[in-house]
Amino acid sequence: MLTKLGNRFKLLNDIQSSNKPALAIIDIDSFKEINDFYGHEIGDNVIVEFSKRLDDFISDQFTEVYRLQADQFAFLYRECSSKESFESRIQELIVELTNKPIFFEQHEILLGVSVGISFEKKELFINADIALKMAKQSKKNYVTYTKDFNIEQEYENNLIWSKKIKKALDEDRIVAFFQPIYNKRTKKIEKFEALVRMIEPDEEIISPFFFLEISKKAKLYPKITMLMIDKAIKAALSHDYAISLNITIEDILNQEVNNYLIQSIQESGVGKKIVIELVESEGIENFEEVYSFIKQVKLFGCKLAIDDFGTGYSNFEYLLKLDIDYIKIDGSLVKELDKNEHMRLIAKTIVAFAKTANMKTIAEFVSHKEIMEIVEEIGVDYIQGYYIGKPVPYDEISSFKNISL
Repeated sequence: MLTKLGNRFKLLNDIQSSNKPALAIIDIDSFKEINDFYGHEIGDNVIVEFSKRLDDFISDQFTEVYRLQADQFAFLYRECSSKESFESRIQELIVELTNKPIFFEQHEILLGVSVGISFEKKELFINADIALKMAKQSKKNYVTYTKDFNIEQEYENNLIWSKKIKKALDEDRIVAFFQPIYNKRTKKIEKFEALVRMIEPDEEIISPFFFLEISKKAKLYPKITMLMIDKAIKAALSHDYAISLNITIEDILNQEVNNYLIQSIQESGVGKKIVIELVESEGIENFEEVYSFIKQVKLFGCKLAIDDFGTGYSNFEYLLKLDIDYIKIDGSLVKELDKNEHMRLIAKTIVAFAKTANMKTIAEFVSHKEIMEIVEEIGVDYIQGYYIGKPVPYDEISSFKNISL
């Protein structure tokens, strides 16, 4: 009713009655933020103006525009003789939609869009939707579907792994392995990092590389995080070592996980033996919520580490703002220390900064003696990697008790 455009049902009917259709599904970027910031009245006006611009772009009887859902529209050409001309037309449409602001009262709103294009009639709508998802993932204005995406196989693989993860959770086969962390000054193992693993029915140990991202798509990730919280706290209660626990920004912003972690630390009383390793810390957008969480866990004595620091987006300002205790130097950097002088210089800079800021450094992926000697030489405080010890099941933590390197 808002736009007077056809809906999804009409689009699917029109595709069926078309001879050689081409379809573009158009999504307004960050529309939820527009609604939240300006209010629903202005949001509705944006939708109306956006639909008018789409409608004005129709040039012949073979073209039609549809509104599929809140901020998603479709542009169908029923008789497409040239894929190149349709793509060119969509490029012109993107410019028309994004280069001119939408004005409402005193507000001026500039929009961005993502577009998925497809040409094969049999799976026209599904393929355009897949292309739209690819456009969003790759942050491109538009993507045209091709069979090279192999997306169907990916979907099938995701379904298989989703079932495997759910079954592993039901059968208590998602477990924690613990990797030792060595204190260079005391020359002793003083900490362990809790690392998630899946155990197959045949006892094969599966790396999180194969299942962690899929668990997020299957909405099983929070359950895995809460399971790892339990296992880390159990280890901290049973042993004299500090235990590191990986927590993502996503975990912190998930109120259920956030509350569960804080309550578990409070009730167990082991806060002083827990190190929260913050991963995926690039460009923290919800800084106040993250900082509030950090203040809470620190009240119980927890320490905070920033994981994978030193490559890509590495912001020293964040380290100071977040009140960090440990900087974990990125493993991809550490692995190159014995053969790459630039990597060694970056590591030295991180260590020098940490000492000035009264933070400790941990080098990950120390795999052999030469790298061990380099990280000791540049002044790293703690060392982790296969040279110190591989991740082991919970029952084997005690085997490191009297080891001194």
